[in-house]
Amino acid sequence: MLLALTCAGAASPERASAQAIDSTLVMRYQLAESYLRAAQFERAIALLEGLVERSPDTYVFFDKLREAYSSVKRYDEAIALVDRRIVPGEAGTPLRAEKARLLYLKGDEPAALDTWDEAIQQAPDRPGSYLVVYRSLMQMRLFEKAVEVLEYGRSALNNDELFQTDLAYLYSLTGRHADAAREYLGVLRENERQITFVRGRLATQIEEPEVRDASILAAEEAVRGAPLNRAFRELLGWLYLEAERYEEALDAHRAIDRLEDEQGRVLYAFAQQASDAGAYGAALEAYEEILERYPAAPSAPEARRATGTLYERWADRSAEAGDPAADSLFAEAIAAYGRFIDAHPSHDLLREVHFRLGRINREILVDFDQAEAEYNLILERWPNTDTAERASFELARLAVLRNRMGEAQTRYSRLADRLRTGELAEAARFELALIHFYRGEFDAALSLTESMKENTSADVSNDAIALKVLLVENRGPDSLDVPLRGLATARLLTRQQRFQ
Repeated sequence: MLLALTCAGAASPERASAQAIDSTLVMRYQLAESYLRAAQFERAIALLEGLVERSPDTYVFFDKLREAYSSVKRYDEAIALVDRRIVPGEAGTPLRAEKARLLYLKGDEPAALDTWDEAIQQAPDRPGSYLVVYRSLMQMRLFEKAVEVLEYGRSALNNDELFQTDLAYLYSLTGRHADAAREYLGVLRENERQITFVRGRLATQIEEPEVRDASILAAEEAVRGAPLNRAFRELLGWLYLEAERYEEALDAHRAIDRLEDEQGRVLYAFAQQASDAGAYGAALEAYEEILERYPAAPSAPEARRATGTLYERWADRSAEAGDPAADSLFAEAIAAYGRFIDAHPSHDLLREVHFRLGRINREILVDFDQAEAEYNLILERWPNTDTAERASFELARLAVLRNRMGEAQTRYSRLADRLRTGELAEAARFELALIHFYRGEFDAALSLTESMKENTSADVSNDAIALKVLLVENRGPDSLDVPLRGLATARLLTRQQRFQ
């Protein structure tokens, strides 16, 4: 702003004089701004009036004075100031819109409405005229009038594609949810790549049932009218998902997958979303369709593995709810993982499948031998991988459950030394602290918990803090720490019997 108000270097006495005058104006302007910040409006106005008188063409002086008049509700003077700068034609539209706003603030609504109309009529053949007035009306929260202006602009310019996003927003504000959805669909009709933008706009509103239902009806109508428009179908499928209408969402994604020859990719993405939402039946149907229709597609191995993961998650949720179907669902998970192993003996996902089988055998079936076999297989076939490190951790946990404490300590120590940093390394150190605790080696346990980083995962960090507090507060009453030793033994027995 200062550069706009000052001159460049002087090359003559006349230019030097002009520069000095401009510098004086700048200093006065800065002083006026400081008065405004201090709420000393009358002093600021006096300075700004002088600046406008001396340099009437400098817009920043005019604009700051208009703002100052408005701040103290001297609307007549603000309006007169604006009137002096208004020019005819399109260039005068913004100032006429500002005059209308000031009239409205003054309380003269009829004159304000007439002036907004006059602003449009300065250049009624230009979309910009309607947008200037629309934004001025939005400042005053005159949403219904803003709708009228944009709708009139469309009609006057004979172009129904104008102002789509602005009208969609206004329709939402005024409760015309079906009209809002139709405007967003119009955006997609013009440019299918705007799907992310449209979803983002709707996402803030569709938690309200009436908005969601109106949007679905509009999207269904759009799909019927243009069945080959992918963006329409994507929006409809997303709306069905948000409404938890999973079978209809599956149909919408199935249609996209077939029409666009996606080879199961769209179905796979849907299945993941449905599974995350707990709609396991619809997700399973999508995975099965991928395997049936596209057995050689790149998405088929992932769908086969994901089928096992789905059954496993489904079983976990059922077990938490006490549903007796959990056992059969775990059996389905094992079978699905087995089919993956048979069909893809060298796939990159194979080690993760064996890891999941190890988890089911350890936690659910309590088959420690089979769990150990799965984890050892990972170490043999895929050493130096993240999965192998996780398998090493699980083998150490198995050793604790089997009361092979020396083996567990060795495995945890090697893992912590090898990884050094990260959540798994910290988890291994915490397990080492627990082993010392179980053995009654309380000083060693306390030393490990104190060395652990506080920014590790919440669960490990909280557990370490809890153990540290337990050790600090419960030592004694003598050097043998008999009560604490008894507690440590009880906790170990509880842990080892958890799966028996």
